[in-house]
Amino acid sequence: KPSPGGLGQMSKDMSIVKDTLNALRFDARVALAAREYFAAASEQGMDDREGAELITVVEELGAMDNKS
Repeated sequence: KPSPGGLGQMSKDMSIVKDTLNALRFDARVALAAREYFAAASEQGMDDREGAELITVVEELGAMDNKS
């Protein structure tokens, strides 16, 4: 059973983190990179999926990077 909010909730929360980091001019590259994975999951229609399924996005994006 998916966790409440799923990846869509995490994507929204990470957007708030990104905006806060930018407003504070705080360099947190790992958090901003993680936000990109959650945004990609949301763009792929995975909002209702459980957080553990984010690994599929990480694998797909990694495979695309290796092709370039």
